[in-house]
Amino acid sequence: MEAELRLTLDNHTYGYINGTYQHVTNTTRETIYDYFETPYTQPDYNPGSIPYVIANIGFNYPVMNHLDVNLWLNYLSERKRSGKMQFTKTLFDSDGTIEKIDPRNPIDARTYVNLSLTFGNFSFAKQLSMQVTAYNLFNVDDRIPDPEASIINDVPRWGRMVLASICYDF
Repeated sequence: MEAELRLTLDNHTYGYINGTYQHVTNTTRETIYDYFETPYTQPDYNPGSIPYVIANIGFNYPVMNHLDVNLWLNYLSERKRSGKMQFTKTLFDSDGTIEKIDPRNPIDARTYVNLSLTFGNFSFAKQLSMQVTAYNLFNVDDRIPDPEASIINDVPRWGRMVLASICYDF
């Protein structure tokens, strides 16, 4: 489920909030047979690494005639590991491949503070705009889940990062 609300005060002044709620479950319920022809039926389980909630809240404001500032928060809820929703010894996918259960603790929720400066509306080139965006201003630790569990503390994401772009509309 996704939703967004935007309040526009004028062309360049607006606030917004949006969010996604998702509850992912593997419900294949496939049956496979082991070497001794013993049947196993796949129970429902959490495949892991997927946040339940993703949300943004932000505000855009024109500071000067040629400069807009956009400040926003990006929230990602806790990401649980793969695991059983019912008691079982084995999990497998539909092609019979055994799935590993990741017993590690969930990846903590995190919130980024991001800032964009957009320069544009130039009298000499109306189609030209330039943007500088700083992501994760406070250098929050964030990890990409490693479903194989080969990297103990998962894959670290970038810390603070700045990107710049130039756009010309034809």
